[in-house]
Amino acid sequence: MLSEALSLQDPKSSHPQPPTHVLLIGDMNIAPQRMDGHPHLRTSPHQHVLNRADFNEKFLHRENAAGFQGLDVWRLLRGGERRYTYHPRGAEWGRSCDRVDLAVAGRNLVGHEDRASKRENWGVKAAQDGRGRETVGRLGKGAIAGMDIYDNEVDRGHSDHVPLSVTLDVNDL
Repeated sequence: MLSEALSLQDPKSSHPQPPTHVLLIGDMNIAPQRMDGHPHLRTSPHQHVLNRADFNEKFLHRENAAGFQGLDVWRLLRGGERRYTYHPRGAEWGRSCDRVDLAVAGRNLVGHEDRASKRENWGVKAAQDGRGRETVGRLGKGAIAGMDIYDNEVDRGHSDHVPLSVTLDVNDL
């Protein structure tokens, strides 16, 4: 997945019309940070720790020139807000859950590099959704206009994952 994601961001790519904006979204099976697991981040078996470190290094670390250098859209927009996308069946709702379905934005999708590294400069504005929850308005420059995780039993339906959405402003692509 990393090599494909990197090739999509490369202007010299062999793709007929290489895209300039890349958004990876889906079940990554990785909770990137301690706050993304409840009641705690999974550390057993030890493979969870190794997989998380590998994913973060390849997809999220801005210092890794050979990596995707992406931004975790949820953390970028929502800071430390805790919502989870995986709730195992057979367990009481909210007893054990993780945010493993992610949206990782390529650097061209969110605007200029300098702005991406300084969240306070993004001009994040709070708004309310139809359920009275705080959502994000805009991020200044860049096409990402918002993100939500529908963290409730009704929206989960028959799955063990809840839906998530990313709103893009196509005028900024």
